[in-house]
Amino acid sequence: MVDMAPIPEETGFTSHAAEKPHTSGLGLGLGLTIGCTPDDGISAGASNNRDHAHTSMSNTSASDGGMGLQMQGNSTSDEDQQILDDRKQRRMLSNRESARRSRLRKQQHLDELRGHVAQLRAQNSQMLNSFNLASQQLAQIAEENLKLRSEAMDLSHQLQRLHHTVTFQRANNGPLHGRDARQMVQGSQY
Repeated sequence: MVDMAPIPEETGFTSHAAEKPHTSGLGLGLGLTIGCTPDDGISAGASNNRDHAHTSMSNTSASDGGMGLQMQGNSTSDEDQQILDDRKQRRMLSNRESARRSRLRKQQHLDELRGHVAQLRAQNSQMLNSFNLASQQLAQIAEENLKLRSEAMDLSHQLQRLHHTVTFQRANNGPLHGRDARQMVQGSQY
């Protein structure tokens, strides 16, 4: 789009010498200004000649101004493009930096997770060792418990035999004294 330079309006035509000039100018963007008064008393031929001269001059100045505007438009367009390129470059750099920070965060999180996994594996190994030790101790205690129960049953049986023997001796001979009681206890042990 080419901007057009403003075109100066004509000072106006008067139809009567006593009236003030009253003009309305219309710029068509072609370097041509048409001016008229409400009461136009000027002949059409004079107006056309005058307009033609004005049009020629306006076209020359408009073409010069148009080139200036076009060059100015190009420089503005170049400046706009440079601004857009700068923004794009900043956005790319920002995106790269953001991606780099994201990768660093991801790597840190991954390192933390790996450290946590190593810690959990160490705890798991320690707990497994503790469990194995407790299992061994449980097996030993269960074995000792079995031996003690067996001994307790043997002692209980000996006590029952002694009790029967004492009861039998009392029924047959009366109370046992000294050496006889000791022999009976020793005999029941075998």
